[in-house]
Amino acid sequence: MAAQAAAPSPVRAQARAAVIPPAGVNPPAPNRPVSAGLFLGLTVASIGGPLALVALQLPPELNGARSSAGLVTLMGTLAFLFPVAIWYRYSQRLASSGGLFSFVEAAVGRRLALVQAAFWIVSYFLYLVYTVPYIVYDLLPAVFPQVNQYRLALDAATAALIAIVMLSPLIASLAVVAAIATVQVLIAVLLLVVTFSSLGAPAASFIGHGNLASILTAAGKTSSLYICASLPLFLAGEVRGGSRTVQRALAWTFPAVGALAVIAVFPLANATQAVVGAVFLDGGFDVGREFVLREFGGDLVKRVVSNSGKE
Repeated sequence: MAAQAAAPSPVRAQARAAVIPPAGVNPPAPNRPVSAGLFLGLTVASIGGPLALVALQLPPELNGARSSAGLVTLMGTLAFLFPVAIWYRYSQRLASSGGLFSFVEAAVGRRLALVQAAFWIVSYFLYLVYTVPYIVYDLLPAVFPQVNQYRLALDAATAALIAIVMLSPLIASLAVVAAIATVQVLIAVLLLVVTFSSLGAPAASFIGHGNLASILTAAGKTSSLYICASLPLFLAGEVRGGSRTVQRALAWTFPAVGALAVIAVFPLANATQAVVGAVFLDGGFDVGREFVLREFGGDLVKRVVSNSGKE
């Protein structure tokens, strides 16, 4: 009886034979078409991307703590090392092609993973519906007023372009993302050079000024901007080298992009007078005037204009 209980059933034996190849036969290599270079491009693009981070996302989060721009950005970047360390260790034991679903399934089970996946699909659909009109109706007209008469066509074309990229073969989509990431890094470095040449390198930017609560709030908002750095982990089952490639990419790109963000943003501690003066005294665009009024307030504008009149 004990011998019968110990012996594997025929069904289990067949399943085991299907999983474990016979002795002397090498198991088939997993199909992982994504090269380390393409994966690195995806990782860079996911952390921001770098240009959007330093030019669009970080400056508004400094509101109330702009004079400590370097300290705020450094604190936010260092704080995000905590989730990065968790993801780094988690990727050692989970390299799947199932995306976020596999991570949730491993943590809380398949049923909750299906629920989370449904919410994820709906939320990204809503994200797309919001983002495309924001680009077409808010961002583009501010820079290119001539596009106002083509907004409806641009709305449809932008949505179609995003859909085409997402439905393209994986390698083609990642090649586009990697190319965009490369361009973003180059322009971000150029922006860094221009910022330094215009605003200098204020060491006081790394010192806390004013209200501590404002500094901590700005640092928390800054840290949250890195949240998409987790996205490359969900592609670990498709990349050559699996977990090792994922960990190397994360270990290199987050410190690099974080350092670029800190270096590019900390001169903004000197930006208040420069921006207000350039926009209000040198004939800036209306959108620039609205930005200054919103970010710096009317009192500061009055002081700058008053001082310029005295000169």
